[in-house]
Amino acid sequence: MTDCGVTLCSQTGVAEGARLVYGGKQVNRPGLYFEPTVLTDVHDHMFVAKEESFGPIMVVSHFPEG
Repeated sequence: MTDCGVTLCSQTGVAEGARLVYGGKQVNRPGLYFEPTVLTDVHDHMFVAKEESFGPIMVVSHFPEG
């Protein structure tokens, strides 16, 4: 596995079908600060579910009932 930045993870997740609920952008201030980011409808095969973001990303997945 490799690490990915918050922007790359959120953009790739959305491109693969995840829904960006909040954040996903760099904060307009000096430094590398990012908004807390929430992605929903994430499936196990998606990039954002497999890779470590090393940033403020919350991934929400569905699980079958059981």
